[in-house]
Amino acid sequence: MKKLVILLTFVSGALSLFAQGNLKDEFEQFKKQRAQEYHNYISERNREFADFLKREWQQFESFKGESLPEEPKPKRPPFVPDTNLRPITGPVIDNPLPALPEIKPVVVRPGKPSVLPEKLTFSFYGVTLEIPFSAKMKIGGEGYSEEQIAAYWEKMSATPYEDFLNVLQEQAQAFGLNDWGVYRLVEAVAQKLFENENDRILFCFFLLRQQGLDVKIGRSQDKLCLLMAFSTKIYELSYFTLDGKKYYYIGKDKLDRLYTYGKNATDKGLKEVDLNLSLPLNIGDAWKMRELKLKKFPDMQMALPYNTANIAFYSDMPLTDLPVYFATALPQKTEEYIVKYFGDIRTKCSLPEFVGILLNFVQTSFDYQTDEEQFGREKYFYPEEILAYPFCDCEDRAAFFARLVRNLTGLEVVGLDYPGHIATAVCFGDVAVEGDAFTYKGHRYVVCDPTYINASVGMEMPQYKGTTPGIIEFKDEVR
Repeated sequence: MKKLVILLTFVSGALSLFAQGNLKDEFEQFKKQRAQEYHNYISERNREFADFLKREWQQFESFKGESLPEEPKPKRPPFVPDTNLRPITGPVIDNPLPALPEIKPVVVRPGKPSVLPEKLTFSFYGVTLEIPFSAKMKIGGEGYSEEQIAAYWEKMSATPYEDFLNVLQEQAQAFGLNDWGVYRLVEAVAQKLFENENDRILFCFFLLRQQGLDVKIGRSQDKLCLLMAFSTKIYELSYFTLDGKKYYYIGKDKLDRLYTYGKNATDKGLKEVDLNLSLPLNIGDAWKMRELKLKKFPDMQMALPYNTANIAFYSDMPLTDLPVYFATALPQKTEEYIVKYFGDIRTKCSLPEFVGILLNFVQTSFDYQTDEEQFGREKYFYPEEILAYPFCDCEDRAAFFARLVRNLTGLEVVGLDYPGHIATAVCFGDVAVEGDAFTYKGHRYVVCDPTYINASVGMEMPQYKGTTPGIIEFKDEVR
């Protein structure tokens, strides 16, 4: 009987293992089948789009890019006497310091050796990258007519571009890049591969569209042009209106008109290029330090790090609306330094007093100059940029101050858009704070002006009293 039980147990276990093996085989077969179905679907869409490209393109007229809103800004910021600075007294802040976001390192996988057997070395904002690549993708155009561009699309569709896109996407995530950063990464690869500008544009167009971004290719005489649709308003770039949507010309040459294709079924599901940065930007390890002083703490030596590769990337970003700048996080390394300097101060004062210290820090630690004086044109700063340039103006201070308050207190902040001036306002919740304030969405926001030198929390510039500012609402992309 005992032998029979052992035998039955053995047979049962063997059958169980056999069943598990069958299930695993069936699942692997199912995965392969679904992958093949997806590949067939993509191949069919590529064939459809190639056929569409062969049709005669239409002519479109260009429109001059819109200028950034420019109203006269003060040449020198107003100030109030130092006596308005309040001493550190009163109940201390008892809520915990908001935790820094946990940024997990992104490992760029080596790719499939059989599919991407070569290595491609190129430079991206001064950082040398070496990534898997297939020489099959180094395809130049044989010409730039509709038929020849369609033929290029079909040839590229037969390469292992999907595996290469996966590698690029992982690298983009490791750097914290947005959609524009993905374009710049693809463009850097194209510059390494091709001497001919038209071939570079073909390469970028193919990969970006395969990435699901809403881009088009156009032709002006013998020159190809890359066109992009953005999710936010764009300034200074020329654009073409195609089927009611603005497509911006990504190039330096002036174009009055071009030929391109119209709307087609394969456009469905394409994503407009998003300039918001959903991760802290961190391109390489090129750090510099900006020495600063706190007027209220003259003995404190402060230096904050900024990444020079990040700064170069920001300079290449198209100009857009202010909420994108306000929502952009500082690099984690910069945030860690800020917490180191301000964390202890924060435990010794009330919320309004601590916000007042941050306000005075921004007011007095950075020299003011208008963009026209510093750059000869209007330019908005991302928060990190204020550390890299010798001067800044009102919207730059406002975005940086908003970032400090959000990171160190967790309080809600909005930007205030006055005629020719940008400030901020902070919601202190149930904490009573005197001064100039207004109600927005049922909550009381107290004016905090980083450009009004020595002004305390709740002090509005005299020339704007009685003026109802526009509200710059933004959502933190990272937190």
